[in-house]
Amino acid sequence: MTAIESLDRLLQEDFECSICLEQFQKPHINAGCGHRFCRDCIKESLRLCNNECPICRAAIRTYRSLKLDSHYEVLVSIFRTLLIGAYN
Repeated sequence: MTAIESLDRLLQEDFECSICLEQFQKPHINAGCGHRFCRDCIKESLRLCNNECPICRAAIRTYRSLKLDSHYEVLVSIFRTLLIGAYN
């Protein structure tokens, strides 16, 4: 597997929201279980699904208990930029 293929796979598997299946947009993390989701995805999920983590069903009191994971957002952006640069 080439480095470019590895980057692409990483972006698809590790930097993907499990709700929308897209790359994270404003990733928020649940400190209780460590799962990350796009801000808009988790807000809607909490509203519809009894304030539970969509992956493990751990309780999430409110949307405000989640934290913006800005470091992860930067990491996703860097990998996306590297991958785009590699294809150009």
